[in-house]
Amino acid sequence: MKKLYTIFLFAGVFFGTNIKAQITTYNDVANIFYNRCTSCHHTGGIAPVGTALMDFNGCASQSSTIDTRLNNGSMPPWQPDTAYGKRFMHEMVITKPEKDLILKWISDGVNQGTASLAPTPPVYDDYAYKLCPEPTMTLKINGGQPYTLAHGEGYDCFVVHTNLPAARYLRAYEIVAGNTAIVHHVVISLIGGNDNKSGQCLLPGGVEMGTYVPNTAPTVWPDQPLLRCGMKLAANQDLTLQIHYAPGSLGKVDNITSVRLYFYPDTATNIRDVHTTVDIEKVLGGVAVGANSQGSDTWNYNLSADRSYLGIFPHAHLVCDQILVDATSNGQPTIPMIRINKWYFDWAGYFFYKKLLKIPNGYSINATNHYNNTATNPLAPNRNAQVNYGTNTGDEMLYQAFQWMDYKSGDEDIDLEALLKCDTLIVCKPGAAGTITGTSSFCGNQTAVTYSVARVPNAATYTWAYSGDGEVIHGNGNSVTIDFTNATSGNLTVHGVNKCGVSGAGFSKPITITGGGVATAGTITGTPSVCIGQTGVSYSVPTISGATSYTWTCTGTGKTINGTGNTITIDFGSNATSGDL
Repeated sequence: MKKLYTIFLFAGVFFGTNIKAQITTYNDVANIFYNRCTSCHHTGGIAPVGTALMDFNGCASQSSTIDTRLNNGSMPPWQPDTAYGKRFMHEMVITKPEKDLILKWISDGVNQGTASLAPTPPVYDDYAYKLCPEPTMTLKINGGQPYTLAHGEGYDCFVVHTNLPAARYLRAYEIVAGNTAIVHHVVISLIGGNDNKSGQCLLPGGVEMGTYVPNTAPTVWPDQPLLRCGMKLAANQDLTLQIHYAPGSLGKVDNITSVRLYFYPDTATNIRDVHTTVDIEKVLGGVAVGANSQGSDTWNYNLSADRSYLGIFPHAHLVCDQILVDATSNGQPTIPMIRINKWYFDWAGYFFYKKLLKIPNGYSINATNHYNNTATNPLAPNRNAQVNYGTNTGDEMLYQAFQWMDYKSGDEDIDLEALLKCDTLIVCKPGAAGTITGTSSFCGNQTAVTYSVARVPNAATYTWAYSGDGEVIHGNGNSVTIDFTNATSGNLTVHGVNKCGVSGAGFSKPITITGGGVATAGTITGTPSVCIGQTGVSYSVPTISGATSYTWTCTGTGKTINGTGNTITIDFGSNATSGDL
């Protein structure tokens, strides 16, 4: 900038102090929401519509509800007491420091902070299936046809046929609800029979294969040298799917609940047998608790051999508010199995231990349900009436299913979570990325140029790379922006990434940059002081790399600039004033 006339201004400076407590902003808590909440609370997730917590606006609009849910312990939805016994896989818990920080953010006034500094939210791909390869077979209820319910809440049974020519070991299975709004839970029995769509179908006691509740993880057994196990299905094995349809299901359509089965190869050897049994079951007959009262009920099961437990499925209804399961033997230490201090009917599910749990021969497994049919239990449907054992939601049940193997020395040291962490049935490496869309060529410097790729299945984040120079890439999603400053031509590539690896090479996008941009202007030379009325005064600047023409401006009034090159002349009229060139 060339000063044609200089004016000095003096500014007063005031120094003071303003000390205040640090205010928590959304940027401080965003990663907590991402890690603890958004697997359910994202658009398209299983949480109620309108409760996504993927950005500031979503969290801020629900801050009052978040405050209430965190303080009463009803979110995140994890039932087992983590201080009791062995820990479980897939725990959805929030730590006390994380909880306190969110509550402070709310009490501080739900401040956003600098939006551009907010952490990048995770990317979710909501597929109907959680196991990524194609299954060995898929079995569908009702002959593969949509099923319209002729009743409201109830239990219907559907028999499906494997038609296995010989016995085979099941490696994994996944139950997929045909309508998550009405399928409350599913129990699969290894005992066949006939369809029963009366709404009153009860499974015979005994051998189960497994269960489903919303957001449950698929059942996958390790296939490793340390532990290779699975469930053996007989030749021509029939399966019965008992589906509990929720209240309000009359006239609704199940379209179409199915089970996806993954078998070991016929040549696989050394497979240990997994058993799923309902060893404690009080479903029909008797009083659970009286009107406006509380009480407990305990049932037990005696072991006749050493067992290694993989998981446990506690189940009750609305009046139950606490569940405790342990194993005891005279003169021996009590073995904790699970404790639920606040039972929520809607959060039922199978809980799988991180490490195998040994229960020795001679122990008794004890299951105790506490029933609260008073005003202190807001879920109790009718506190003024006696609650009996039965199958409807308004009844109660004391029900414990277990998944176990015959014990083998060293089982208690096997880490199931570590064996399954990157199992190829649970999390496949992302597939190759597709075609990148965006500008292929441009001239000179450009900022905020957008490039995108279709979402890659199983990718949690994306890694973008450019082979040229002078670029800055912003973002790690399937769409990013790039600033090009004095950049060179190159190829743009992208890979999907998850905890188990990086996708293979996909398409690369050539980007051609012509010109190189325009460099910054140098020092202007010429007369700094002129007289009013003077004309043809010359000013120059060194040639600017990349420039095809030059734009000159001068503040003040009464001047005429002649030329568009790196040298120009200026005519100063009779009314010219000082300014900057």
